[in-house]
Amino acid sequence: MDAGRLTGQPLLLVGFDGSAAAWRAAAWALGQERRQRAQLVFVYISVIPAWVAFEPQLVPHWRASLAKLAAGIADQLEAVLGEAGVSWEFLHREGHPATELARAADVLRADAVVVGASRHWLRRAGLSAAGGLLRSGHWPVTVVP
Repeated sequence: MDAGRLTGQPLLLVGFDGSAAAWRAAAWALGQERRQRAQLVFVYISVIPAWVAFEPQLVPHWRASLAKLAAGIADQLEAVLGEAGVSWEFLHREGHPATELARAADVLRADAVVVGASRHWLRRAGLSAAGGLLRSGHWPVTVVP
């Protein structure tokens, strides 16, 4: 990835969870990849519910299930993006979506972050991943409706 960064290619980090909004964000990012020859990094964030902490024996099983889900999402992306001949990477992280997307964007030195608009009630409360990324103000954030 650093070699691409040295060539001046912009790096777009795309928050991706397999939802319809995430696919729209992926399509927008794909257009940017074509226009700007941008590098695409798709990031899936697994959330472990707080109640699992009260049942420590469940944590390994929960993590295994989340890893399988992430692998399935990566396979879906491969089916679509591989056909399009696009170079991309997939990262799987655990934690709060806004926090982990921001951390990944910082570590990768992303030029911009792309996410789909949340349909969840948290969006109306300003607590969505997009809202958290916008508040951090480190990179341009595109929220695709």
